[in-house]
Amino acid sequence: MVRANLGVSKVAELNGATICQIQGTTNEQVTADYFRSINVPFRPVVFERADQASEALQAGRCDAFGTDASQLAGVRSSMPRPTDWTILAERFSKEPYGAYLRRGDDEWFDLVRWYTYAVIEAEEQGVTRANAEEMRRTSTNPNTRRLLGVTPELGQSLKLDPLWACNAVRPRGTTARSTTGISGRRPR
Repeated sequence: MVRANLGVSKVAELNGATICQIQGTTNEQVTADYFRSINVPFRPVVFERADQASEALQAGRCDAFGTDASQLAGVRSSMPRPTDWTILAERFSKEPYGAYLRRGDDEWFDLVRWYTYAVIEAEEQGVTRANAEEMRRTSTNPNTRRLLGVTPELGQSLKLDPLWACNAVRPRGTTARSTTGISGRRPR
């Protein structure tokens, strides 16, 4: 997250920037790895708590604040003037966030887990509501074919229709910045 008036739209534009971070989180390593991968130097400014990092950002001690998107949204909404801040669109980490389920229902757990994987995979492969059917008919990529049910083994292993993942993508679709979830209700 950066000040909106900086005019920064991509992480690569933060060359040499100071970035507020929270000590002991995976974001420290993920941020360092990402900046290294794009050859952009930065200076971390580490704090124990998110509120300290937010205060430092607002006071101008840091050029940006780096943490997961949900926390950035929360911090931004609590600022006196949220519109003064921009959360950059780039996501360079897949933290192990996922659905929470009760224990003891392994089949439901597998379905929720594979649904999540399928929607992420669809997004990474560019499968959208608009092109899912076309990609199902024309793609030569083995992963895309498996995902969209052309080769049925994934659906069969889950005891589902081979088109289950294609059917999950088609009604809702994916976009480059979608957030996909699944209801907590188990089908009967």
